[in-house]
Amino acid sequence: SAMIFQWKNNVFFNGKAGNVRDNPWGRIRNCNDLITNVLASPLTQEEKDIILGQAYFLRAWCYYNMVKWYGVPIITDVLEPEEGVFVPRSSTKECIDFICDDLDNAADMLWASTGNGGWQSAKDWGRVTSGTALALKGRVLLLWASPLFNRSDDATRWNEAYTFMQAALP
Repeated sequence: SAMIFQWKNNVFFNGKAGNVRDNPWGRIRNCNDLITNVLASPLTQEEKDIILGQAYFLRAWCYYNMVKWYGVPIITDVLEPEEGVFVPRSSTKECIDFICDDLDNAADMLWASTGNGGWQSAKDWGRVTSGTALALKGRVLLLWASPLFNRSDDATRWNEAYTFMQAALP
């Protein structure tokens, strides 16, 4: 019964009552809103890359956590809450590919600022880096190769995860 209580009161999935922005879909909506507005902004490409790299990572992180538990639809638009809105579930493979694409974007965009020891000041501690994005991508590929999603034990998935991590994370 303690486990059921924790599950029902899990703030990551359920958020707080009456606050749609305090649940995974609200966080994904915020990321989509940020991505849309930053892409259309007059910021320099360097400024956009720093913001977008972190937004792509955070969106991928939300999807990664949800894909472990549920099948989910991929949503990249800013949807307004409406009764009867339905987005069909995406396949697990589509979700894994989407997450990996977001993480590749994040790593590429953040490399100029965070590669080779960037972001050394105390005000930047805890920020997402290109290494953070690559590490999560390795974790996603391991999840995809694991028995949870690889019931036929397809060795190519394990090899893909190993090869990626060996090359990307020296």
